[in-house]
Amino acid sequence: MAVYATFLFFMQIPLTRMMLAVVAAVLLTYTADLVQLRLRGWRGLGRATVRRFYAVHHKDGKTEFFFRAPEDQPCAQSLFPQRSYSPCWYLRRHPEQEIEI
Repeated sequence: MAVYATFLFFMQIPLTRMMLAVVAAVLLTYTADLVQLRLRGWRGLGRATVRRFYAVHHKDGKTEFFFRAPEDQPCAQSLFPQRSYSPCWYLRRHPEQEIEI
């Protein structure tokens, strides 16, 4: 029993270090993404065409859809959402945006 407890104690140290390394890598990636966007300035922003539609749910269980014309939406050319803009890669892969009412 003591050998198993000792094994678990020594296994916790590498797991803790791995978790810290993963968190540090994510923070470093996010920070580098933010810095490159700020260095680009306005050139770091792009545009993506999105189609929005409203989904209105009625009491009888039916849903009615109202479609809007496609429009260009500003987006950040980055990996993560930055400066309150969605990433361009995400908007181009998900051009339809549903708004539930």
